[in-house]
Amino acid sequence: MDYVKLSLDSIDAGEAVRAVNDEIARVVADVVARPQKKRSRTVTLKIEVTPDFNPETGRTMVTTEYGVSTSLPGQKGSKTIGTLERDAVMVVSSPHLSNLEERQTNIAEFEAARLAKGE
Repeated sequence: MDYVKLSLDSIDAGEAVRAVNDEIARVVADVVARPQKKRSRTVTLKIEVTPDFNPETGRTMVTTEYGVSTSLPGQKGSKTIGTLERDAVMVVSSPHLSNLEERQTNIAEFEAARLAKGE
């Protein structure tokens, strides 16, 4: 059995280093794209090393897991004004009418349907 010394470079055959570098590039791109956002961006690497005892061999091995996460300043969306109508349909007045969810309709469509029903 070949042994590899546990290091950041050896975790997942170097994929941990590549994942961190990818997230750093993402953070830098966000800073360049949104310099007006003064909040810090964060890249976090979490490494878990857990003992793994094998009763057949009597040896303790280690299991290594890692995760990379990024924190970016939020993006404020546009304001949506709506009213809840019968059958839990939300009538929405929004400048972005293409992004309505399944149980939403825009006011113009709602009023047209209401008139067609004779309401």
